[in-house]
Amino acid sequence: NSKAQLKEATEKAAAAMTELQRASAIAIVLGDDVRGALEELDTQWVNATRQKTSLAEADERYAAVQKARHVVEATAKRHLRL
Repeated sequence: NSKAQLKEATEKAAAAMTELQRASAIAIVLGDDVRGALEELDTQWVNATRQKTSLAEADERYAAVQKARHVVEATAKRHLRL
């Protein structure tokens, strides 16, 4: 059961990262906060993939992706309102 949870969490994080990577080429023009969020995410992602992944690490990785996604979306919404 724990292996299935780990696999699910890892796959969820990888899918979220793929979505974010697709948007990041466009998002870069949105400003420094977006670039900073993506750089932070990249650092956390690389650090997480160097370690043996536990369920907690997979969940942390997913949370990092979600945090960066939130920053990108919020910035995009602000820019679109202008």
